[in-house]
Amino acid sequence: MRLLLRLALVATMLVVPATAEAFTARGSIGQAYVIDARPKERLALLARDGRVLQTGRADRLGSRIFRDVTPRSGLRVRRASGKRSRPFAVLSQRSNPPRAFFRRQRLEAGLNYVKVRDGIELAMTVRLPAGKTLADGPFPTLVEHSGYQVAAPKDLLQNIAGGSKPDPLVPASGTFVGSAIGPLLDFAVVSVQMRGSGCSGGAFDLFDLPTTYDGYDMVEAVAAQRWVKGGKVGLAGISFSGITQLFTAGTRPPHLAAIAPLSVIDDVYSSTGFPGGIFNSGFARSWIVDRMNDAKPAPAGGQPWARALVRAGDRNCRANQKLRLQTQDALALQRQNPYRTEAIFGNRSAARWMRRIDVPTFLVGQFQDEQTGGHFATSLGTLDRNPRTWITLQNGVHVDSLGPDVLTRCVEFLNLYVADRVPRISDVVLSLSDQLYKTVAGAPATKVAQSRLAEMPSVAAARAEFERDPRVRLLMDNGAGPAG
Repeated sequence: MRLLLRLALVATMLVVPATAEAFTARGSIGQAYVIDARPKERLALLARDGRVLQTGRADRLGSRIFRDVTPRSGLRVRRASGKRSRPFAVLSQRSNPPRAFFRRQRLEAGLNYVKVRDGIELAMTVRLPAGKTLADGPFPTLVEHSGYQVAAPKDLLQNIAGGSKPDPLVPASGTFVGSAIGPLLDFAVVSVQMRGSGCSGGAFDLFDLPTTYDGYDMVEAVAAQRWVKGGKVGLAGISFSGITQLFTAGTRPPHLAAIAPLSVIDDVYSSTGFPGGIFNSGFARSWIVDRMNDAKPAPAGGQPWARALVRAGDRNCRANQKLRLQTQDALALQRQNPYRTEAIFGNRSAARWMRRIDVPTFLVGQFQDEQTGGHFATSLGTLDRNPRTWITLQNGVHVDSLGPDVLTRCVEFLNLYVADRVPRISDVVLSLSDQLYKTVAGAPATKVAQSRLAEMPSVAAARAEFERDPRVRLLMDNGAGPAG
């Protein structure tokens, strides 16, 4: 009898198309998306009164995104058969979920899948200080949000120590701040994979509104965990995961404690895409091509860890590939918009979001940055209303934001404004710091210095001393020294 039941179940799974009942239409911020339609099926987005707002065909994975939709409720999607989806709402930028939405989420050590406001799942990997479990908490906690391979669940530091043998489940070196440095400094770190990349759901669209408000949701979801000290989190990271901080902080999540963005841009158009009005056919073009390749659906394409996990049977990761063919062709958008098109580039401007940042901020940038450029400095005036802002400007290259002198100041900042403790850098970090820098920068460096605040009698005294520092530091002709 059991065998007959099993055969009947298998037969049902083979005969009934998966898309017959699974068809889903939902709203995001300024968008509506469809998954599990029939491939190439014609779809229509309908207003409450039945008017057709947009039409289009599902891709070969059965998905479709309708973009630039005015926020409203009562929308439906009509299929080719005439059947309609359940009603749903396209969200506005004011559609922040209640605190209860985030309190229902539970993150454990290792890889997690967390739903954000529009039903998309984001891959989030919880990394703890060495030898610790969640039971040892609460921990001061940092979040790193990136489109690089950031939530891959293995240990980057162990991989480096073991001789950097290739492993598809190891985070990218560009996520070094969260994947390695954070836990070494006795922080818990949550590595969040940007939508449309890796094992996260959704479609990749550089700094569009759904991606920006994922930042709000990730901060609130992590801050709601019982193992997070003080119920607040900080943001950390360099380059991609430095830039994302500016957008996230601009959404003003109520449980964000502080941010430390390193090597950033001010505007995706003028900083990197079209510096001086000329298309950047060098670094910017190659970077965009890499991100589009990262966004391809696994296991045939995409990031190594997503390919590996899908092949290993990770159902969440596989299901989260469904919208990947809806990734916009960023190069085509650039060709079609050789001048600044506000509808496309306005919300993708970090400087626009920076005006809203109201938490303590430690920002570092280089004038000769060979990747993000020096144009970021034009945005710094947007922070003038935030009295708890410290900026370090220097000549040098992209990775110099992690230079020994700057890193000590950054550690002080994160300890004071996120961990709420007197800054002290462990002897392990001090002894390994020159080797860590060689790994990241491919260049020698002096050891990281112990914090000048390490012997302060209290957090209040250490914070008062730190706040006597100038709000802007300019470091020129640095980096030579005895190490060459």
